[in-house]
Formats: sequence, C-alpha cells, structure tokens
Amino acid sequence: MENANNKKNIFITKNAVFALFIGIGDMLATYVFYKAGKDITLNRQLADAIMLLTVAGIFIGVRKYREETLNGVMTYGKALSAATFMTSVAASLYGIFIYALYKLIPELQEYYITSLNRLLEDAYKDSPLPNDMKAFMGSLITPGAIAFSEAFNKFFMGFLFSLPIAGILRRKRNKADTLSHF
Repeated sequence: MENANNKKNIFITKNAVFALFIGIGDMLATYVFYKAGKDITLNRQLADAIMLLTVAGIFIGVRKYREETLNGVMTYGKALSAATFMTSVAASLYGIFIYALYKLIPELQEYYITSLNRLLEDAYKDSPLPNDMKAFMGSLITPGAIAFSEAFNKFFMGFLFSLPIAGILRRKRNKADTLSHF
C-alpha cells in the first residue's frame, strides 16, 4: 500500500512542476500581451501563443516524467494521465489568474462584453437576437464566468492535444530489456 502511495506522490510531484511551468508561462504571455497594449479578449494570437506553450510544456513534461521516473517505459494510459493532470493544473492556475485580472481591471470585462456583442451582431446581422442577447449576456458575464470559460477552454484544448502527445510518447519495454531482467 505504501508503494502505491509513493508512486502517486511521485506522479503528482513530478508532473505538478511542469504544470506550474505551463500555467505560469500562459499567465506571463497574457500579462505581456496586456502590458503591450494588445487585446487579451478573444485574441487569436494570444490563444495560439498559449496553446503553443501548453503543447510544448506537456510534451516536455511527459517526456521528462517518462525518462526520469519510469526508466523510459510508459504506457499510453500513463502518458495521457500525466498530460491530463498537467493540463488540468495549468488550466486551473490560468483560470485563477484570469479571474484576478478581470476582477482588478473592470475595463477588461466591459471590453469582453463589447467583443461578444460585436461577434453576435456579425453572426446575426438581420435578426433581433443580438439586442435580446446583449442584456442577457451583460448580466451573466462576470469575472468568474470569464475565468471558468477560459479555464475550461484551456483544459479541453489541452486534453485534445494530449491524446496524440500520449501516443507519441508512449514507449514499451524492449524485448532485450525484458530478457535482461531474468
């Protein structure tokens, strides 16, 4: 039983380090965009930069976990669970950061609502729907809702990228390695 707890602690400890790197990298990218005067609301460039940091962090983190902790042998399930763990921790950290950012800078929330309204108007040009939705969304869009949305999106996209990453990084034990244990 103690061995199982030790393995679980090692799993969490080793993968939490890269999850923190991913989360902090995403936060820094968002902060740099904000400080540079660039839009952080629905910004495709920022989303791409964050996804690149996330994918690279997951790949490096899972590979490092495989090589340093599992002696180079990792099943698809272990690779996917490590990648999913990293993604969920990084997404949670990013959600907390976004919540604090939107709470501290109310103009960001106003700009977020304005951007969504513009998207609605473009999508439903000849419909009364945008006018009805504006009031409804204005009451629903809070820093908490924005943070949850960003964290969920980050987790979902990270998980989707984790599926092929886990396949790439899985590695079975070589037959020569198996025979050398006897």
